[in-house]
Amino acid sequence: MERKYVRTHHIPFLDRCIFRVLEPKIDTISARADRSAGRETSSGSRKLKRDWFRIYSEFYLPSESFDVAFLRRRILILCKRGFEIMDLLDFKSVTIPSRDDPRLAGFAKRCESCRAMGMFRVSEEEFLFVL
Repeated sequence: MERKYVRTHHIPFLDRCIFRVLEPKIDTISARADRSAGRETSSGSRKLKRDWFRIYSEFYLPSESFDVAFLRRRILILCKRGFEIMDLLDFKSVTIPSRDDPRLAGFAKRCESCRAMGMFRVSEEEFLFVL
């Protein structure tokens, strides 16, 4: 059975993002809410405590992000610098376009004024990155 995840992110400043990947607790979600688990608030209503998710991972990206997409074992982050592909197990990432390759310096310079729009599967082994 494949795992299901929920992604959240918080932007405390415009130049960085903190991401949290949550994993649902299936047994807790499917169980009925226990009325005795609730506590009464000052207005007299009951507030139920529900712990439906556990934190699977949390990571930081030093760039403004626009969107996130889950791949099989990685996530794709559309950000100001282009695309970040990050492995959720070891948090190693690859930036596309690569700014380290001197052969791509002209292309990387033109991409600075662009915004990452999305990634699309062209074939089984090829992807199209749209800036």
